[in-house]
Amino acid sequence: AQKAWRASVHCTAELFGVARMLSGTAEVALALPPGATISHVLAALVAKEPVLSGRVISADGSRLVDGYVCNVNGLDFVRTAATAVHPGDRVMILSADAGG
Repeated sequence: AQKAWRASVHCTAELFGVARMLSGTAEVALALPPGATISHVLAALVAKEPVLSGRVISADGSRLVDGYVCNVNGLDFVRTAATAVHPGDRVMILSADAGG
């Protein structure tokens, strides 16, 4: 049996472009374990939106596939899945070629 954990990091994943088109949603509320990282966000996102697996997020849920980037709170582009996620963060998933 898996040990139950109490979620302490609530954040929102925002989907843009193909990710939004595939999932049919713009935002996904996530509840993550204490000490959560971007890899937790991606795994939780695949659990809620399985259509993203292998298309936007790697099949094992650990990273974005090539051509996608992650931004936190519209400020920082994330380069590693080990980046910490804090309560209230907005994690944006978008195509690397989006924009002008």
